[in-house]
Amino acid sequence: FYISRDALPTLEEEEFYAVDMVGLEVFSTDNAQKIGKVLAVHTIADEDTLEVQFDDSKQSEIFLFTKEIF
Repeated sequence: FYISRDALPTLEEEEFYAVDMVGLEVFSTDNAQKIGKVLAVHTIADEDTLEVQFDDSKQSEIFLFTKEIF
């Protein structure tokens, strides 16, 4: 199923579409060093999560997506 981006509603401040997160770089909160990128956004048990591929690993990890963490 595909919807043209032009057909989507205009977003309010601090709103985004989940698809826009895919490919974003992920940085450490300690020293602002790039540590990976977002591979996917998932909803698991009514919680939004981000699948992150770390630069130093072929494996990815899933993190709960909250304003406090990200």
